[in-house]
Order: sequence, then structure tokens, then C-alpha cells
Amino acid sequence: VTDIQIEEEAVEDADAEGPISEAIEDDGNADGLAELNAKLDEIAIHLTPTELNPSSAQSAREHPPSYQHNTPKENETLGYARNFDRQFSTLYPQRRPLGTVLKNECGVEKFLSTFIRPTLLPYPELSSHQGIAGFVADFIAYKELDEATSPPISLASPTTTLWQQTGNSFEMSILLCSLLQGAGYDAYCVFGDASKDTTTNGQFKTELKVTKLVDKVETSPAPARVNKYKLKVGTRLKSQYDTDMEARAAEQKQTEAR
Repeated sequence: VTDIQIEEEAVEDADAEGPISEAIEDDGNADGLAELNAKLDEIAIHLTPTELNPSSAQSAREHPPSYQHNTPKENETLGYARNFDRQFSTLYPQRRPLGTVLKNECGVEKFLSTFIRPTLLPYPELSSHQGIAGFVADFIAYKELDEATSPPISLASPTTTLWQQTGNSFEMSILLCSLLQGAGYDAYCVFGDASKDTTTNGQFKTELKVTKLVDKVETSPAPARVNKYKLKVGTRLKSQYDTDMEARAAEQKQTEAR
């Protein structure tokens, strides 16, 4: 009973002091905050069911069901993402939209972060960041964006990018990030502005390193160089008489042994 009385007295004291909103209105920025709160209150979360784009029906047959439909949790995540985009656009109208919701290759809207799938491939060459970066650069052909000054409307998953062996800067970065995270690296994707040479993959200023392939020819080893100033060592001289005497002594030993 004592706890209930204390809570009732605390509520009465709070009512006597007045609501928090009334205290904020006494500030000089009350009008701006009230107007901003009114705009943010109008923003609501709309959970719309996902529908497959008829133009992508043919390609959708080649993909798993998770590419063609969203789960209830994914729909709820999309609602929160759209709500955050609206609030960001309201608070910062001078900045470009975030674009956290994009369509996949099946025409289904997906949260942008779900495109990244950490994957570890069973190849030792793809266990380091140098090997992974070289694989993506050599294996995936780069294609330009439809509009170089704005992000794409749809993105392909890393699996589709590998299957098609082509992708734009967003798709290649998502594939690279997925492989790096699968290998244990703390990798993430960012996007911004770049020069025209970078966005169009212009390489006319890049120095081409040409390696000449030389056929291996079997050659015999070079003869040793003869020094004509080297002293010649003569043969060791030996007396013929001593040789004959040694041979005679050996014959006498054989005869005595018999």
C-alpha cells in the first residue's frame, strides 16, 4: 500500500509541473520543433506485400524462392527502412536520398544490407584479400551504370554476378565484400562520387605492362675459358732403370713363393 501511495504522489507532482511538451514550448525553438514533430508524426510504416514483376518472371524461375518472395520479418524490415528514408529526407532535404531499398534480379524489393552474403570458398587462393581482389577484378567484367550520377534501381545478388561474370560497381563491390567477410575480414561497402575515368573504366592513361614470352632453348654449357698464361705442369720424370729393377724384384718374389 505504501508503494502505491508513493507512485500516486509522484504522478500528482508530475501533473502539477505540467507536461514535457508544454515545457518545450517555452523555449525559443519551440515552433520549429513542434512543426518538425508534426511532420515526423505523419510518417508511418507501410508494410506492402511483395509482388513479382512480370518482366522478371522468366529469370525468377532460375532462382530460389527466397529471391522471389519476402518473409514477414523482411517485410517489417522494409517498412522500417522506408520510414528511416522518409525521416532522413525530411531532416536533410539538401542531401541525396539514401536508397536503402532496391529491387533484386527478380524484381522484388530487398533491404540493401541483405545483398551481402558472407561466403568462404574452398580455395586456398581466395583466403587472402589480395587473392580475392584479384579474382573479382579478373573474373568479373565491369559494366557501366545506366546513369553515372545516380545509384542503380536494381541490383543482382553475388550468386547472379558470379553466374553472369559481369556486374556494375555496386554489384562487384557487394561480391567483393561478401567474399572478404567470408574470409574473416571486417569489410563493408560505401558509395559516393568518382571521376569519369573511374566510372567509365577508362584505361587510356594506364601504362600497359607487356611481358615477352621467350621460348626456352636448350643450349650446351659454355666451354671453360683457357688461360694462356697459366703455368703448364709437366709430367713426373721416372727412371726406366728403376722400373726394370722393380719388375725383376717382383718376379724373384713370385719364383721364391712357388
